[in-house]
Amino acid sequence: MTQIDIGDFTDEQAMRLQEFLAAPERQGGTMSFFHLAGFMFALACAPEPVMPSEWMPLVFNDGEAVYEDMVEARAILGALMSLNNRINEEVREEQAQLPPGCLVLESASANLEAAAPLSQWATGLMDGHTWLQEMWDQWTPDSAEEELGGVLLILCFFGNRKMAEELWREMLPKCESLDEAAGLALRLLPDAMHSYAQLGVLMQKALID
Repeated sequence: MTQIDIGDFTDEQAMRLQEFLAAPERQGGTMSFFHLAGFMFALACAPEPVMPSEWMPLVFNDGEAVYEDMVEARAILGALMSLNNRINEEVREEQAQLPPGCLVLESASANLEAAAPLSQWATGLMDGHTWLQEMWDQWTPDSAEEELGGVLLILCFFGNRKMAEELWREMLPKCESLDEAAGLALRLLPDAMHSYAQLGVLMQKALID
């Protein structure tokens, strides 16, 4: 395979990745684009670096990607690495944001539906953090454990409707409905993304120093 072109991630690459990952040729359990972006966000925020050779098989659920030809293989691998680089750069520069096309639905609680882009993103983040749980347990200082736990509740809120309903009843009782609780989670989401990224980057720097 010739050298893969890894440039700035584009909207065209986002659409191509979304279509490729969702195609019936892919292995069952292959990540959707938004799931993948959430997963990559968790990797970018991890206390230790995670190499592509470690996470790439998980994208396709340990199956074959099934490329049509070498041209498609280069394009998809280039898009994957460009997306990964973009998310890592956003985390380093404290500009963490949702991926291209991750539209937030007008009805806050509608974002809890499994097909909603935000729900897929949150599920990916939750899967990524769970995959790296031992790393976080090892390097998270006691003083930051409570903050990390609170941040994760907001980040993962839309990844699981049952969990969201429990969080609403147990920790957001002042909200009169699940939709109101979801609206609050949406407002808190940007700060939660920033805090999660900041915690990870601080630990990354501490380990380097």
